[in-house]
Amino acid sequence: MSTIKLKGMDVSEFQGAIHFKNAKKAGMEFAIARAGYGSAIKYPSQYDAKFDDYYKNAKNAGMPFGAYWYTYAKDIAAVKVEADSFLAALKGKTFEMPVFIDVEDASLPTNKATLTEIVRTFCQRVEDAGYYIGIYASLSWLENRLDMSKLEDFDVWVAQWNDTCDYKGNYGVWQYTSSGSVTGVPSDCVDLDYAYIDYPSVIKRAGLNGFSKDDGTTGDHVDIKKILEMIAHARADLDAAEKLLK
Repeated sequence: MSTIKLKGMDVSEFQGAIHFKNAKKAGMEFAIARAGYGSAIKYPSQYDAKFDDYYKNAKNAGMPFGAYWYTYAKDIAAVKVEADSFLAALKGKTFEMPVFIDVEDASLPTNKATLTEIVRTFCQRVEDAGYYIGIYASLSWLENRLDMSKLEDFDVWVAQWNDTCDYKGNYGVWQYTSSGSVTGVPSDCVDLDYAYIDYPSVIKRAGLNGFSKDDGTTGDHVDIKKILEMIAHARADLDAAEKLLK
């Protein structure tokens, strides 16, 4: 797999009215936006007020776009409602970037097995609906709060605000700062990320995230674990090359 490193941002309604064309000119190559949180299908105010606008404007700017869902789920029944809420927000749209569950809230279960099963249930439900799904969590949560050996079939988006990403497992996206500044984003700061996989090609080729393949079919299985293993080697080569240039 070829070595790439794409720069992007993740946003929510707190970023205000984003001018995606200007952000793209400023170097942003993708965006991932919050679709909502909790059980929004029951409580519609929990859908992100800017998600649909961000989606439309990112599409108009030609910027690859993904989505995430912030979870508060304490048990399997609750996380199924959250997954269905997320799927309702995604319906009728196409996403070139993955979709993610955001696992970080302090109220989540502290038992590792319980939380791991909650996350696995969400991911499997969304994947079964035809989406390329991943897990967003901090380095600490990935290492201590989740049993990642049971979540290897899903992509990983690591949050570590640092000059390097120290996560030893495989991952496709790294959130490296929460205090970025981007032309076109009116908020004082914005999260910035690197992606190491050509997600649009993978997702479109498989007919996932609302896309149809050339033959009109959808939903091919993607071996995410294998992709992440391949990209880990490519990223190591990229890191070595960048060190030589410094």
